[in-house]
Amino acid sequence: MTYIPSATYRLQTNPNFKLSDIRQIVPYLHELGISTVYSAPFLPQSLAASTAMM
Repeated sequence: MTYIPSATYRLQTNPNFKLSDIRQIVPYLHELGISTVYSAPFLPQSLAASTAMM
């Protein structure tokens, strides 16, 4: 069975907005009707670029 989200929300983590901050806003996003949250990669840009070439 394929999961089809009803509404998605993209979050961008950074040094001032961490995963712990995301956990705090999940109830609010749920109230808005968001069914799926996704995020950019968690690796620092320099590390992500270097591992992408491997």
